[in-house]
Amino acid sequence: MNRIFVSYNDWITFILTGIIFLIGIGASVLGYPEGLSICATLVNLLFIIKFRKVIPMFILFSFIFLYTKTFNIYFIDHIGVSFWQDFQTPGIINTVLINHAIFLVFLGNLISAEVKVVKTDLFLHFKPDRVLFSVFLVCSVFILIFGLTGETIFQSGSYGTSDTVQKSTLHEYFILIFLFVMLFAPRNFACQSLLIFILLLYMIKTLLYGGRIEVVQVSLLYFYLYYVFKDKIKLKYVVLIIFSGIYFNEIVSNIRTNPADLIQGNIGQLMIPSGFFSNNHDIEYIASNEGDVIQSSARLIGLSGTAGLTPIKRGFSFISYLFSPIVPLSILPGYANLAAYEQDTYRSGGGGLISTYFFIWLGYIGPAIIAAFLAFVIRSFYQFENKLMMIYGVLLLITFPRWFAYNPVLLVKFCFYGVILYILIRLFILVLKKRQA
Repeated sequence: MNRIFVSYNDWITFILTGIIFLIGIGASVLGYPEGLSICATLVNLLFIIKFRKVIPMFILFSFIFLYTKTFNIYFIDHIGVSFWQDFQTPGIINTVLINHAIFLVFLGNLISAEVKVVKTDLFLHFKPDRVLFSVFLVCSVFILIFGLTGETIFQSGSYGTSDTVQKSTLHEYFILIFLFVMLFAPRNFACQSLLIFILLLYMIKTLLYGGRIEVVQVSLLYFYLYYVFKDKIKLKYVVLIIFSGIYFNEIVSNIRTNPADLIQGNIGQLMIPSGFFSNNHDIEYIASNEGDVIQSSARLIGLSGTAGLTPIKRGFSFISYLFSPIVPLSILPGYANLAAYEQDTYRSGGGGLISTYFFIWLGYIGPAIIAAFLAFVIRSFYQFENKLMMIYGVLLLITFPRWFAYNPVLLVKFCFYGVILYILIRLFILVLKKRQA
């Protein structure tokens, strides 16, 4: 049994982050939310340092930091976090921050930095199988062809302006299928080359249609399985990849906004990250995904204080969330999808922090509960004993851009479906063996 112990460094981080968190909460209660914003930033940085040797955790908390620092823009620089103004008030944004800080403290302290000592090469636990590899490869090619159709951003002129684009939910489920393609792929050069070729086709097609999150997730999947979990890469290269990824994301954003520049050869204009360099200190609000997500979170909290989202509706919304893997969203009430609920009246950029969702459903204990659940899954994954937890754990670790800042439904659907699919595979193999016996 792979046991993970709590180290001296874990205790030091726990004490420091606990003290800083309490100071921040005290400042917030006294009417100084900027104090909590600064403290949350310090806590986030301490967790990045704590997990510097656990690359998936280092990447996760670095991603979370992008949202944590955005609260400073609102409370310290006094700049709006989004174009959308509904419920973007100091009191409600402060509530969003409090729940974010609770989630942050619990998640970071309930995972030990000592998980790094456990070997996590998934390929040692899944044997190559040509039949299963072929089946899943065919499925992935089918999704690659039919999961995303219509005009590319170069044909429509910019991202989100074409009426012909048909994006099936299957397009993102390519990632789930491709996990099994990799796990069951023969280790020879030909199969591994075919695997990489299909992966690159998926990434290129996704980018041509303006997608980014799917590219990040499938890249993390390959990167983790072939490099991180095999301990084949050092932190300095990961940091370089992160900064390069952020820069690349800015370039893709520029191309999505105006692909004509690329066609016309205005490469230099596209190479300047619009979000990096700005001398305008008189702006009223920032234009960023992080800011939109925070405002969307504020919208949900604002709705919970009106007749639009009563406690009964919030309760049924949580039940709908739990049963969403087996109950179609189309037959559920509108408040089952909180991000879309009453968008005609109160607007937002979409999404929402996972801490806010669980605050809406369960109150202030909600962010702590979901943080404890995530920590349990990650610890179980690194103990590396149960294949079901391995499947769920790796899917959880690569889909954090979705479940943290968009919709936590991925935790009960996407990741859960991966476990169900593996169970069906095992049952199929057992039945096949019995018939052959």
